[in-house]
Amino acid sequence: MATLVAWNLRNGFSAFLAERDKQELQEFAEHVSARVEATGNADALTQGDLRLLPLLRDFAAITNSQDRGPPPRPRPSTAFDPPPPPRGPPPRGPPPPRGMADRLTLHDTAGRLLAGRQPPPDADPHDEVAVLFQGKTVALLRLHRSPSPAGGIDERFLRSQYQTIAVSSVLLLALSVMAAYWLSRQLTRPLLAVQQATTRIAAGERDVRIDDDTTRSDEIGDVIRNINQMSLTLQRMTDARRRWIADISHELRTPLSVLRGEIEALLDGIRPLTTHAIESLREETLRLTDIVSELHQLSLADMGALPCHPQWLDGAALVHQVAERFALQAQQRGLSLQVQPNASPVPACWDVRRMDQLLGNLVSNSLRYTDAPGSIVLQLGQVDTMLQLSIDDSAPGVPVADHHRLFDPLFRGDTARDREHGGSGLGLAICQAIAEAHHGHIHAMTSPLGGLRVVVRLPLNTPNSST
Repeated sequence: MATLVAWNLRNGFSAFLAERDKQELQEFAEHVSARVEATGNADALTQGDLRLLPLLRDFAAITNSQDRGPPPRPRPSTAFDPPPPPRGPPPRGPPPPRGMADRLTLHDTAGRLLAGRQPPPDADPHDEVAVLFQGKTVALLRLHRSPSPAGGIDERFLRSQYQTIAVSSVLLLALSVMAAYWLSRQLTRPLLAVQQATTRIAAGERDVRIDDDTTRSDEIGDVIRNINQMSLTLQRMTDARRRWIADISHELRTPLSVLRGEIEALLDGIRPLTTHAIESLREETLRLTDIVSELHQLSLADMGALPCHPQWLDGAALVHQVAERFALQAQQRGLSLQVQPNASPVPACWDVRRMDQLLGNLVSNSLRYTDAPGSIVLQLGQVDTMLQLSIDDSAPGVPVADHHRLFDPLFRGDTARDREHGGSGLGLAICQAIAEAHHGHIHAMTSPLGGLRVVVRLPLNTPNSST
């Protein structure tokens, strides 16, 4: 920038000097024309008998007197006035303006040199102005341009400007370096923290947090917050995976322990090999098979590969069919199972087997954890393009803090809803996986009957399904 400014300044200043010389040449030509008009004869001018230096000094004197204005008025002398200057020859006139004498030449109309120094053949371009006498051109004044400031005040002005530009450039460069260093520190410090945090996360650490610059509103702040959230999510997933493995081990160990105990009792002869003993072994084997099957379904759901084959069906009829299938079991447990009447069919595009499994798990869960005498109510309704199914049961209920955890695999609430009521703890998790596979959602809340309400919202037409 300093080089560009200096180059522009020099070119602009040179153009200014050229324009000033041209203006002074025009004024000098008018002065020469006036002198010729005053003499009434242009012979001295055209015959080369006229010297330019006296004319230039005369022109400079007139110009200086015009610049200074009128002379001051005389005032009465006093005793404090300085003595008058000594008498002597009058001082010489002022020098010609700004080196014009070295570059000024006078030519006749044919171009022959009349006065001034002969310019070299490779002289710079010149400006030319006519000298008029009685309205006619009698001579030509030429002023050769200077390639650069000729020196003196012009050169000193340029030199001072160059020095100012150089000093300003050094100061600006120093300020830029300081600003760049400060800015780079502001940018690299959080980036280094991000690099260290990601390195620790890649090494297996899950409790990594970046405490600095969490309130930044720029992209770096977003990255820091995302990394903290990612680390927190990974930590939760790691904890959930460990808890999942421990819960699965416990769930599988229980039926395996029962099977082992009964088989050892049969082998030791403590328990006779009867049909009842074989039926007990079969029940434990089926329970173990159900747990493995449900775990397999959850694994498919986590991978997004839970198979669904939607087809058109009557949603209301499916709900009534599931209720009729569990009606006898509810009666045996001393519970009342009701379905809110639905006057018209509700066409929906679902996977029949998966939706039957979802409804069966929800009803079975309510039957297992509802005290007798009690009631279970299924309500079915259509909200815009969604079908809402809610299942309410009576006491006991579930603490509100545990509502969002009911759909975690192998989770059971304490007190009333524990392992004494049976079940693997995977039913509601499978219901959530089926609802999400149909692009719906499921959640739990407190029921007005005193127990738990589970609400399922499903689209009537599963997206990307064939009709």
